[in-house]
Amino acid sequence: MKTSGLEDLANPSQMFLEERSKNLAGATIISTMEGSRPLLVEIQSLTTPTAFNNPRRISTGLEYNKLPLLMAVFEKKSRVFITTTRCLCKGIWWSENR
Repeated sequence: MKTSGLEDLANPSQMFLEERSKNLAGATIISTMEGSRPLLVEIQSLTTPTAFNNPRRISTGLEYNKLPLLMAVFEKKSRVFITTTRCLCKGIWWSENR
């Protein structure tokens, strides 16, 4: 938005991604849809081993029921066993106000 009105951006993704560190462990940016609107979402996650039978799962900014699904997909694709770990996950919706 400019004083003259709305202005097109040639590459809107670059505006959000240029400030991000390339070698950031435990975080990734995905493109998702909210209705017909594409959004960039950064997922940050930390897992730690636990001795308890029922590991704790904490989700902020991401629907809690999607966390086990994301963990299952990660296990399937990476072959890294994380079912018995505590998981802290945060979803950050990227916007122009960031």
